[in-house]
Amino acid sequence: MTKIDATTIIHRHNAKEFITDYWTKRAPKFKELRREELRSEKMKQWQDEICRHLPTQKPLKILDIGCGAGFFSILLAEKGHEVTGIDLTESMVQEAVLLAKEEHSPALREMRRRSGSAKDDL
Repeated sequence: MTKIDATTIIHRHNAKEFITDYWTKRAPKFKELRREELRSEKMKQWQDEICRHLPTQKPLKILDIGCGAGFFSILLAEKGHEVTGIDLTESMVQEAVLLAKEEHSPALREMRRRSGSAKDDL
């Protein structure tokens, strides 16, 4: 397990590099965990909990920031919402797309990796 302490994350640049490296190494196993959850009772529990807070009149356009392996994007797309997932880590975006394809989900029609802050994308 990677140890995180104050000396590891000192500057924003170092933090970004640390986080990207951390999740890049773990992306495939993280996708496997999300796949298991999508095929378990947890999926329905999460879907019900999230959707009870959303308007039901029409599908929404949803931005899933930090989408990881796409778990919540897939849940929301299955309910008819148009989901765009973004993540700092390119490997997580790739795993999210793979998982959505494996699940035959309409999720993640548009996936992006954001290497800068939201301000950089304006």
